[in-house]
Amino acid sequence: MNDALRRFEMVFSSPEHKPIVAMWLEYECLLEYPDDARKNRLTNQSRPQQIGDWMQRHRLWDKAPPMDKSSEFGALWKGWWTVLQPEWRIINSWPLAQEGPVKEGWENLMKGVGNGFVLVILSLSWWMMREKDETRAMVESSAAFEDVEWALQQMLHILRARCEEGFEDGQVVDEEVDPNARPKKRCVHCSESSSELLPNLTNHKGLDILGKQPLSLRRKLFCVRI
Repeated sequence: MNDALRRFEMVFSSPEHKPIVAMWLEYECLLEYPDDARKNRLTNQSRPQQIGDWMQRHRLWDKAPPMDKSSEFGALWKGWWTVLQPEWRIINSWPLAQEGPVKEGWENLMKGVGNGFVLVILSLSWWMMREKDETRAMVESSAAFEDVEWALQQMLHILRARCEEGFEDGQVVDEEVDPNARPKKRCVHCSESSSELLPNLTNHKGLDILGKQPLSLRRKLFCVRI
């Protein structure tokens, strides 16, 4: 994830784009970095060929795959993005609907780690950079960015609520003591004063997820393992 983070910090460096990086970090943390890659794989239905090519070619995070025109890639990307959405969002125009049962239907998109939502953000960054190179602007891809950011916000609302409900209801407490069992989960409320926690945040495999990130990337709620 560190390679992805470096890529996103570079591409989404403007004030209007930067918040999505912190949102994505929180999203992955609340999903608890799932182990099962098959269950956490976004569908390849209507997926741009460039994404599959990139996955087959060593996943070089700092190099975008070749594409002829940003408009062509953008059309393919929007088709894939639409397939991933809840049914209530799919309408006969772009952008997609944002009014409806916002807590329902996110199963196809709510996927974590390397084969999940990170591929949406990564491929969107390719489109944005390519459109900027061609036209010195990011009109079409910026509209897509806003929709991706909105969808990520909705999923974060759901994940935060699940984490809070489990913590408040005592569902994270397990009477069984097994040294080989996966560590328990708890919700931790963090603030800028807890700087001693976030720079050393790791997942249950001991992998450094956040690294020493600036305070602007520290969210108020993380699910971590103990």
